Amino acid sequence: MPGYTVGIRFETEPGLLDADGLASLVETVLEAEEAPDGSVVGILFTDDEGIRAYNQQYRGIDAATDVLSFEMGNDEAFAGDDANELGDIVVSLESALRQAQAHSWTLQQEVAHLVVHATLHLCGHDHEESPEAEGAMRAREERYLGPLANVHS
Repeated sequence: MPGYTVGIRFETEPGLLDADGLASLVETVLEAEEAPDGSVVGILFTDDEGIRAYNQQYRGIDAATDVLSFEMGNDEAFAGDDANELGDIVVSLESALRQAQAHSWTLQQEVAHLVVHATLHLCGHDHEESPEAEGAMRAREERYLGPLANVHS
């Protein structure tokens, strides 16, 4: 089994998240998507204002969103000296909580969905290319999340 490193950092209170479970989920996706051995992924949990600031700074969009992904080599938002860094994920826990409540599931389930979605982006998948690409990405999400993947449209 390839070795991966998933670093998790909180700018907000961790709440009731199972960070180890999320890291394990990301490692599962990386292995299945055949990410290079030794790949490093960073996950930052923030609030709506924090993600808005990152979105403005790195994408020129002055708006909050639920999740951002930054592939190293493209959007080196948080790049360090690690040559194996695949990329970084930023999640707004405020947005995730609102979405979890709207879907009647737990914050952990919503964050798992967001993190899998962003990890797939880091692995090179882009659902915005075409309807076929969107379907392929949704199928991959379902592979890792089961029925949770079908709730988001």
